[in-house]
Amino acid sequence: MSPYVLLIEDDENAIELTRRAFVQQGRFEVVAFQRGREALDFLRCRGPYQERAPQDPALIILDLGLPDLPGLEILAELKSDEALRVVPVVVLTVSDQPGDQAAAAERGANFFVRKPLRHEEFETTVELIGTFWSRVASTPGRPA
Repeated sequence: MSPYVLLIEDDENAIELTRRAFVQQGRFEVVAFQRGREALDFLRCRGPYQERAPQDPALIILDLGLPDLPGLEILAELKSDEALRVVPVVVLTVSDQPGDQAAAAERGANFFVRKPLRHEEFETTVELIGTFWSRVASTPGRPA
């Protein structure tokens, strides 16, 4: 599998816009899950993904409002996993709850972005996230 972004997002429009933004950049494939538990199984090669060759994403984009698990709980699980904690996580959410940004930071989010409501602004935001994490930022590798 080529370098990929793992998107954990339940909104189909947001998934499509994110895919389009990353395809236009030509840097990453986007693997999307609408449920947090399935995304965690994929990352940990469990359940239906146990035969998958382990490969960490270059970036995880996480929505907070998911149908099965709270995004903050997923974030805490990701950052408590020794192998996955080095993968940068961008929280991209419509949430305007005052404590969400602080709670995400406490749990190890690398970046917090409020989703723009207009499609064009959303796509531009995702493109900027991709540019930053693929060209500017460097992250440590997976522990041995």
